[in-house]
Amino acid sequence: MILQFIKTNILSKKLRNFLTIFSILVSVMLIIMVQNLTAQLKSNVVENAGTYDILVGANGSATQLVLSSMFYYDNPIGNINISYYENLQKDSRIVKVVPIGMGDNYNGYKIIGTSTDFFDDGYELKAGTLFEKEGDVVIGSTVARATGLSIGSTFSGMHGLTESGGHEHADFKYTVVGILAQTKTPSDTVIYTDIQSVWAVHGLEHDHDHEEGEEHDEETLMAEEMEHEEEEHTTSGHGTTSSEDLITALLVKTTSLANQVLVTNELSKNADIQAINPAATLRRLLVTLNAGEVIVTLVAYVSIFLSVIVLFTTMLSASIERRKDISILRALGANRKTVFLTILLETLIIALIGAILGFVIAHLAIGIAGNYTAVNYGINISGFSVQTSEIFVLIGAVLLSVLAGIIPAVMVYRTDATKYLK
Repeated sequence: MILQFIKTNILSKKLRNFLTIFSILVSVMLIIMVQNLTAQLKSNVVENAGTYDILVGANGSATQLVLSSMFYYDNPIGNINISYYENLQKDSRIVKVVPIGMGDNYNGYKIIGTSTDFFDDGYELKAGTLFEKEGDVVIGSTVARATGLSIGSTFSGMHGLTESGGHEHADFKYTVVGILAQTKTPSDTVIYTDIQSVWAVHGLEHDHDHEEGEEHDEETLMAEEMEHEEEEHTTSGHGTTSSEDLITALLVKTTSLANQVLVTNELSKNADIQAINPAATLRRLLVTLNAGEVIVTLVAYVSIFLSVIVLFTTMLSASIERRKDISILRALGANRKTVFLTILLETLIIALIGAILGFVIAHLAIGIAGNYTAVNYGINISGFSVQTSEIFVLIGAVLLSVLAGIIPAVMVYRTDATKYLK
């Protein structure tokens, strides 16, 4: 009888109760989305950057260097002299140094020149092999799905980092030799090739890449450089590319924390480059983002407070309107305590409906956002990831709502049953 009474009360004022539920839903949804998305974004970004101890690149913004070289999001600052790469390869304090070179794209997906050492940490091939010769490429899972490229497919790159950025390098053909398994990282949206392919497509070579006994044709090299002198190269950001400026960045892993500090300090003495810890740089960036998170969260909590006021007003109004119904319930044998708990239970049900719907819709929205970030930026955000803070948000929203129903319940508790039955 009690549950039927509550059901009738809720359905009798559909619009008013719908608006109350909606206000709770929106408040809970906002808080959960902000907290969940921020937590997952921080975790993914710092984790992706933590593979390497040092990132070396041209002088400029450290944040831009990390975003462009490790997340392929921003335009690179410029190129650095290849001698840094060669010297670090010989350094006994270095476990691994991986070059990053960029400047072209295919259908908007960046073509990144690197070495096979890049794939040592957390990468698996879904099909094919790693690149072995000039022109071979390994493509990310998103690239394969979006472009239709498969093992054996050939294509030409487009100059620049955007699809409409420049002319096609029609005289140089890339061949797909491998497809990466999904990593849920920015690598899913990238085309990888040997760094020498990046140099070759722009008509550049380097002594290090020639077999023993093979000599440079200096006149040919000078002619090739002059031919490309007028071509604005996106990777440098300062004009043209020369034979000494072939690498955009270097990813470095050292043998120990002490060596990381030593190598970083030594590299930082060079005026034309910067050497940074990528994870530390990203943490500083995320601290800045925290200010925005705090503001949005504050707005969401104010929204919940307003929702509680709306719920209080709704239940108070309903209690006044239903005094006669409550009197009838009392006359049928329900005691004051039962009537009090009935009003609280009704408040609890409305709050639970709003909070649960807010939780579900928030995670659906996070899942949709996750699909977008995975396809476009290679950042994995899951709608199934639940943060501990979300449980406290749900409990808090429900408790506040129940507290809002106490005063109306007390008013009903004190109702004289005989007064409204005359």
